[in-house]
Amino acid sequence: MLGQIQPTTYVHLPHKRHAGCSDTSGCSFRKLWLHLMLEIGKGIIIFGVILIGVGLLLTFAGKAPFIGRLPGDIYIHKKNFTFYFPLATSILVSIILSLIFWLWSRR
Repeated sequence: MLGQIQPTTYVHLPHKRHAGCSDTSGCSFRKLWLHLMLEIGKGIIIFGVILIGVGLLLTFAGKAPFIGRLPGDIYIHKKNFTFYFPLATSILVSIILSLIFWLWSRR
């Protein structure tokens, strides 16, 4: 009996229902795979929209007259030294992003 391949025994674990399953016996691999691909696709689309938004923001931010020139931004210019810290702009961006993420989490 040495060298012969023994049949494999499969252990069936209790099935956890997934969002794409409608039958009670369990999901087929194909249904799980399609559900996974749909979720990955949605994530890639959302990432793309965010990337486009950041790209547009970076493209047009330099043309906005108030970005980086708010009262409260620190700008020190001397003969051979320039220091710039956009404190007020950073606070404004932080408030806007906090509001966006707060609204997003309430969804």
